[in-house]
Amino acid sequence: MQFGERGIQGVDRDKQIYDLLEKIYVELQETKEELKSEIRDNRLAIVKLETKIENEITDKIRGLYDAREVTNGKLDIIEEKMDKVQFDINNLTMKTAQSDNRIIELKRDLKPVK
Repeated sequence: MQFGERGIQGVDRDKQIYDLLEKIYVELQETKEELKSEIRDNRLAIVKLETKIENEITDKIRGLYDAREVTNGKLDIIEEKMDKVQFDINNLTMKTAQSDNRIIELKRDLKPVK
């Protein structure tokens, strides 16, 4: 089929298809630019978030770790002191029991005074 045989309807149809393809192409180009812009914005947001994580959150985590180490050190010291206090209490309990026993023995040995 040659151009002359298709007639005006064929040419109009080709023109409509061409216009539609051109419209689709323009929309795709606009969408492509919008996507590129969104990707750029997302990359900037990711970099900003990475920087915040590296600077702020990492420092805070490090601070919490350091605070935990200090707390654990203090708890160890308190535990040692508690062990010493418990040892002293046990010694005093034994001495008190011995003293009580000795007092009882001394009372038995005392002669009633008249």
